[in-house]
Amino acid sequence: MNATHCYFQPPAAAGCAMGTLVDFIDPATGLSEFGRSTQEQLAARYPGIEVWLIDAAVNFREQVGRTEPQEITREQWDSALEVLPPNHWERQGMFESFQCSEHWSGRLTSTYLRRGLRYWQFTDIAGMGIVAIIERVRAHLAATNGAAS
Repeated sequence: MNATHCYFQPPAAAGCAMGTLVDFIDPATGLSEFGRSTQEQLAARYPGIEVWLIDAAVNFREQVGRTEPQEITREQWDSALEVLPPNHWERQGMFESFQCSEHWSGRLTSTYLRRGLRYWQFTDIAGMGIVAIIERVRAHLAATNGAAS
């Protein structure tokens, strides 16, 4: 598939903050890639759909889907670690991090960090290294004066 455009339902129309990437547009036919539908046909099921560049829709969803670090319990950390095999499980000094192997959407996945007896979770791009994960939590703590979230 050489599609560069997609049908995207923006957040207000979709009723969710990330919007909905409905389907890719086949450049040869102008129809949706999977449903072989016109924009008008799709609009009946997905009111307010628009034509977007695929990269723009993906970037939008990734920006909106990221969350701030939230302090969690050890039980939540253990549960997340035991659900599926973790991805990018790393240690650096007093820090330990991993990411969930199951993604929320596209490259977005749950990210976890532990330092001693404190634990955090947030959603971000899969494959972040532990240094970037530590920095995200440190920046959040600095912005909230170190308060537990």
